[in-house]
Amino acid sequence: MHKLLKAQDLLGASASGQERGGFNMFIMGDERPNPQVFRGGSFEGYNSGYSLAEEMATEGKIFYTHNFPCSCGGILFLYGGKTVCNDCGGNSQREDWHVIRVEKDGDQYCCYGQEFINLQESDNYAFGATREGAIEAYRVLNVY
Repeated sequence: MHKLLKAQDLLGASASGQERGGFNMFIMGDERPNPQVFRGGSFEGYNSGYSLAEEMATEGKIFYTHNFPCSCGGILFLYGGKTVCNDCGGNSQREDWHVIRVEKDGDQYCCYGQEFINLQESDNYAFGATREGAIEAYRVLNVY
């Protein structure tokens, strides 16, 4: 099983606290830092860290939390060890399915979860012609 690594695991002490904070914001599925909240140099550091994590995710180098919408359009969140929807109340048994990694695989992209072992032993993966297509195919397989 793979692990969701954070800034302290990947960037070390060379990155500022603000850069590590922005990096972790992306990893945990938070929105990009807002310049109205993080002012001045603080915003630059948070935004830089967020951009670095986003770039690493786009290149298929790290696992990150993706905020998938429910098939009904509602917002999913963890509650009682399950992923539940705030609108329809549906739930998924796989707790960490929303932590994904997307990699180029030949002429397609593969999206898979942390528990992925390989194509023969795992069921938590999906392919798509584009990065976004692979993520959507993965959502369809994992959301009720």
